[in-house]
Formats: sequence, structure tokens, C-alpha cells
Amino acid sequence: MKFFFFRLAVVFSIAYSVQSKACSAFLLTGKEHNVVGFNENWKTMPGMIVINKRDILKRNISWQNLTTDQLRPDTQWTSKFGSVTFNLLGYDFPCYGVNEKGLFLVELYLEETTKVYNAKQPNLFWAQWIQYQLDNYQSVKEVVDHLNDGPNIDWWPNAAGSHFFLTDAKGNFATIALLNGKYTVLTNKEMPMPLLCNNQYSKDLAAAKKFDFLGGNEKFDPDQNKN
Repeated sequence: MKFFFFRLAVVFSIAYSVQSKACSAFLLTGKEHNVVGFNENWKTMPGMIVINKRDILKRNISWQNLTTDQLRPDTQWTSKFGSVTFNLLGYDFPCYGVNEKGLFLVELYLEETTKVYNAKQPNLFWAQWIQYQLDNYQSVKEVVDHLNDGPNIDWWPNAAGSHFFLTDAKGNFATIALLNGKYTVLTNKEMPMPLLCNNQYSKDLAAAKKFDFLGGNEKFDPDQNKN
């Protein structure tokens, strides 16, 4: 499995910078490999790297399961694929990770996030939702195709949620946001740059187009544009 991971993707966890104002994730593609870069906007980031095996029985864990005596799961599944994840909250609760087929997911804070709810589906805390995708799917297309028939995402109460950046072994990429009660998905065709930060993609792209490096008239000076 280690050999497979090194061939398919290299995941960089970039150290926190005092000048950094936002999380960011990007994809670089080569002839025989893809590289995903990601920085977490935290001053400190304790956690652990977890090797998640295939063929393991899992159960859903919602916010209610985490905070009450209600422990009975609504659904169970068996992991189809192994993965390596970076976990801040514990086993099966990754912030980001990659599976043995090359599917990579990461969450980034997004203020405008709303809940998408399907009464027929179980609730998963947002971090376990990431693990669910890595357990079950091997491509960006598979994740996107199963969004509406997959588990609901539980967020922290009284706090904004996240949007997600995902890539796969073939160099496909997408962003998934939960806006106005619906999943909003942008894929390769709608994203001229495979890059995501803490704003809606279209808003950040529009803001960046005024600068000279994207054909605009305003000179970009990193010393004057720390945000």
C-alpha cells in the first residue's frame, strides 16, 4: 500500500505561518503523478496520522451520538478502500486524507455553509463524512454522483461549516459547497485553477482577476496584499 500511495499522490502538510490568513489547497498535475498541497490556518495543530484498513465495519456517528447517551447507529458500512488520513479529532474523524485509489479530500472553512438534509439518510459528523468518502469511492465523479443519496453532514452547533476540495488519481478535481440547502459542485470545467481557499471559489476568482498575474491592471505586491 505504501508504494501505491507514493505513486498516486503526495500530500503536503505545510506548516502554519503567522502571516497566513486562510486555509488553502491546490493540485499540481504531472505526466505520471499528482501533488496536492494544503496549509491549515492554525497556530498549532496537534493530531495524528492514521492508516485506515479496508474491510473494516464502520457505524455512523452524528453530533447527537457524540454529545448524548444515544449511541445506537442509524447505518453501517464496510470500508472498501484503505486510506491514510490526518486526524485532529480522533480515529475516523479526519480533516483530510487520501485513499489507496488516489482519492483525496480536505475541508476548508466556509462562512456561508448551510445544512443539506435528506430524511432518508443518516447523519455523519463532518469529519466522519470525509472518511466515508475515502472508504467507499475511488474518484471525484463517484463522490459527486452520490452526494444526494449519501449521508447528511453534521456541523458544529452555532458555528459555520466548510466546503471541500477533492482530487483523484487521474487529475480530476472539484469543490463541494453546501449553499442554500443544496450541494453546489464545481468541477474541472468551472475551475480554471485547481485551488480553493476560505471563500466561495467564484468570489475568490473574481477578486484575483483584477491583478496582473491573471491579466488584470492592478500590480500584485505580496508585501501589500497579505490577505
